[in-house]
Amino acid sequence: MKFLWNKETIVLIARRQWGKTTMIKKIVKNISRSNIIILDTNNEYQDFPNRIIPREFTSEELDRFLIHCRKNISKLVIVDDIDAYFEGAQATGELKDFLIRASHQDLGLIATLKRPLFVPKLLLSEAVHLLMGGFIFKNDVDYLNSFIKDKGILEKLQRHEFLYRNADTGEEKIMKS
Repeated sequence: MKFLWNKETIVLIARRQWGKTTMIKKIVKNISRSNIIILDTNNEYQDFPNRIIPREFTSEELDRFLIHCRKNISKLVIVDDIDAYFEGAQATGELKDFLIRASHQDLGLIATLKRPLFVPKLLLSEAVHLLMGGFIFKNDVDYLNSFIKDKGILEKLQRHEFLYRNADTGEEKIMKS
């Protein structure tokens, strides 16, 4: 996967313990850790110097983090389990602004989530790279099928496998974490 780390958005979606964090660490292994800022929701990035542990799981906390990130240039922003910060599927003003304008500040984004129906559609539609893993709920699979060509592939994925989709090229392939 070719990824412009300070320009593009990656979204990883899968249920708990599917390998989202492992996949992120694989994706960012060649990026200087000083260029990465993480909202470390689950305390899994201890070896990254620029990580913030959230005080609460609210949209206001996410907004504060994104405002902090926007003060930087040429950084990759990672939000682990972004769905933990939403009570509905509406994008906060800061998230909407980040998704639309951050690439002009050389800010890329990687976001992970467990339930695609509980996050703003803008997050998925702005993602150049979408990695989808295993799901428990049929309505999650049905929703994600609207983004992919092979409608039956998500149900066939094995643990730690992701269906990768590039929104710019239409490329789809299986990747392992």
